[in-house]
Amino acid sequence: MTKPKWANPTRQAHLVALFVRSRGFCVYGEPNCAIPEHHYEVFIESLINDWKADDRETNRLEWNNERKLMHALNEKTLPMRGRFNGCQATFGMIHSLSITLKAWVWMV
Repeated sequence: MTKPKWANPTRQAHLVALFVRSRGFCVYGEPNCAIPEHHYEVFIESLINDWKADDRETNRLEWNNERKLMHALNEKTLPMRGRFNGCQATFGMIHSLSITLKAWVWMV
């Protein structure tokens, strides 16, 4: 069985420690707590949702940084659409190469 993405070892240890400390009841240690949000099962659901939101934000920031780095390379890219399709571009490069070679041979 695979673990969810949010369940790294640190977070799992935190959930176990929280359960041991609260004994499955109020996470704040109150003996007869009537507030449902303080009960372990309800509390960990909101905690897990917060962890998932943090992971999404981290992934978004990492992607933005990677995208900025890729665009900062200033590599020359060929247009995806335009005058030549893939076959014509290959033919055009071969044809221009042969012209260059012929011109170079004539010059020598």
